[in-house]
Amino acid sequence: PPPPPPPPPSSSRLPSSAPSSGASPSPPPSSRLAPAATASAAASATRAASSSSSIPAMPRYTGMFDCFATVVREEGFGALWRGILPNYYKVVPSIAIAFVTYDVLKEMLDVEFKISA
Repeated sequence: PPPPPPPPPSSSRLPSSAPSSGASPSPPPSSRLAPAATASAAASATRAASSSSSIPAMPRYTGMFDCFATVVREEGFGALWRGILPNYYKVVPSIAIAFVTYDVLKEMLDVEFKISA
């Protein structure tokens, strides 16, 4: 899933947008949002508030080999290759098109490549 949107800026930093003509101000942006979006914004604001503690976060991995060892230990060896199949679905057709285009253009232009030693 995509990451949650950042929390809205605090109202103390926003410029005053209240009209000076005495007309009623527009409702705050949060009241114009759909309930699901408002709940999502509230959840991300809660996460942001809880993550801003004075204790610095410890890094999950201390290095590349520690990362590999931790992933293999916690998720298994196959986790290192997770996601490679969708990447192949993307890359293989583009490489095939490049090879076919190269061969067709080479024949059309009657070009002969010789590699000399």
